[in-house]
Formats: sequence, structure tokens, C-alpha cells
Amino acid sequence: MLGITDFYTFILGTVVILLTPGPNTIFCLTMSAYSVKMAYRAVLGILLGNALLILMTVLGAGTVLKLYPSLFLSIKIIGCAYLSYLGTKLITKAIKYIKFSQLEINPKAVNPIEQKHIFQRALFLSLTNLSAIFFFLSFFIQFVSPQAENPTLSFFILACVYLLFSFCYLNLLIFVGNNIINRFKKFHKFSALMIALVGVLFISFAVKLWFVSL
Repeated sequence: MLGITDFYTFILGTVVILLTPGPNTIFCLTMSAYSVKMAYRAVLGILLGNALLILMTVLGAGTVLKLYPSLFLSIKIIGCAYLSYLGTKLITKAIKYIKFSQLEINPKAVNPIEQKHIFQRALFLSLTNLSAIFFFLSFFIQFVSPQAENPTLSFFILACVYLLFSFCYLNLLIFVGNNIINRFKKFHKFSALMIALVGVLFISFAVKLWFVSL
């Protein structure tokens, strides 16, 4: 079908991959704790970032990164630093609550300037995920027939399917995350511990990204 092989296997693989926690999904889930509106800004940034990464993959971004190791290292350092920053910020927020018994989980608790930049932050987070470029290349190519008349079209269709499933999954995260937070707002210390755990996850993603190699 249009140069695509094992389409249903691709769908199954996409679902499994999306269910694996990553920095994008954790960021979206974190934003859903504040408001649905903020979470959807994150979703738009993540989807655009993934679309651009897929496009760059098709255009040979992996080859460029291999040809220029310094560029690969620079992006990796920036990505690690940003993930560490997000993680540290969340852990600090949780510690302040435990120490001063003050924790607000609502849109007003976030600086208005930061609210405006959620889309940009999600986009930046997605674009600095170097491992995604190699993932898209190694994953998508398995389902494009070597005899495809137009492999670019095959990649485009697979990309659209992946982004559609990603959009649906992120919507589910927003719904579930917002409901869970609303139920646990009364348990302030538990909420603080969950925020600290998310912070630790971001830092672990930074460590994992650091060990990504060409």
C-alpha cells in the first residue's frame, strides 16, 4: 500500500512507543496539572517539534550530525542542560512546599510570561531530543518498501499516522492528568512528592540523553 509494508505492525509499534514515558509526555502531563489550556500549548509544541524532527530525518539530519560531531555535541549539551533545568526547578518547588507548606497547582501560580512560552519550551524540548532523529530513521525505514516508487510519500503517510496517534495519546494524558491532580490536590505532601518525582525523571532523561552516541 503506497510503498508501506506491515502497516498494522507499524501501528502496534507506534502505540508501544507512545506508552513509553519520555520528556515530551512528562512535560505535557506536568502542564496538565496547571490547566488544560496550558497542556494544549505543550501538545502543539510537541507535535510541531516531532513533525520537524521527522522532516529533518527524511532530509538526512542523521548524516549531517555524523559529519559534524561538534554540532551533535552542542545540541546534546543544550538538551541535557534544559532537561536538568526543568528537573531542578520542579524539585526545588517541591522542597519549598515541604519546608514552607506552600504549594499552588493552578495557572495563576505560573508566571504569565512563562505561560506564554509553554509552546516554545515544548518545541525546544522536542527539537533537542537527538535520540528521536535516530529513532524515526530506524523505526520508519522498517516499514517502507525498498521498491517503493515514492518513498518520500510513504514516509509522509507514516509520519501523519504517528502524529495522529501521538495527538490522541497526549489528549488522553491531559484528561487523565488533570483529573488525577484535581483529586489529589487535598493531599498536598503527596502532590509535592509527585512533583519531585517528575523532576527526578527529567534529570534522568538528561543523563540518558548524554549517553546517546552517533
